[in-house]
Amino acid sequence: MTCKTDADLQRTRRHATTREKIKTAKQYTAGLHVATGNFTLGKDIIVWLKEKKKKEEQEAAAKAQKVHDKDTELSGKVSALRQANKPAHLLTASELKIMVQWYKREGDAAMPSKKGELLARYEETKNCSNRILTPPVATPAAAV
Repeated sequence: MTCKTDADLQRTRRHATTREKIKTAKQYTAGLHVATGNFTLGKDIIVWLKEKKKKEEQEAAAKAQKVHDKDTELSGKVSALRQANKPAHLLTASELKIMVQWYKREGDAAMPSKKGELLARYEETKNCSNRILTPPVATPAAAV
């Protein structure tokens, strides 16, 4: 039976702490790698890179899904307003805001807040081509 010295206990704690830092690190540096007690390159770096890439892909997919859901919701509201077939001057401020959001183009100024300004923006942009919905997010195939 071997007795661990204080230096061995400190080393063990330092390695464990460093392994925890690696889980949240943005970069896998040589200093972190050596601090865990590894002095050669191995599969742990490849595993870390694969986990990082998978996490980034999941975040990108979640962001794209959120955009798609928001577009789908807005599309439904716009369809309901079009079916109501109200003249623009009879739309409420919240209805005008929905329509202005739908016709918003890249490079437009910030969304107006007053009804008169919303109506002017709507009249200015209503004849623009219809917006294309963002495509639904494809779910990644499960790894076998």
